[in-house]
Amino acid sequence: MEDRIKVIDGYPGIGKSSWAIQKINESDGNKILYVTPLLTEAERIQNSCRKRDFVQPDEELGFGTKMNHLVYLVKLGRNIVMTCPPKSDPSRMLQIRQKEAENAKEATIFH
Repeated sequence: MEDRIKVIDGYPGIGKSSWAIQKINESDGNKILYVTPLLTEAERIQNSCRKRDFVQPDEELGFGTKMNHLVYLVKLGRNIVMTCPPKSDPSRMLQIRQKEAENAKEATIFH
């Protein structure tokens, strides 16, 4: 099975989110990790793609950090939407140990 990761990036207002919402709602069972700098955008994805049951990592749910909760959600095979500060490198932030990453081999990542 081939690993598939898609990174969608571009200027504000050109339709990236609308395109992503359409693709997510049309997609099969692949797991999705959607990363955005805006909480409002994360909420938009959750509300527009309800059949995919997206969850957001939350450090207040007893995991200590947002990253710990992210790793837990990946292990569970959940669809995840999360914020990432605009100037951070999401690929660096999302360095998940290899064992957990195996659960996400068929994930689509939007940023």
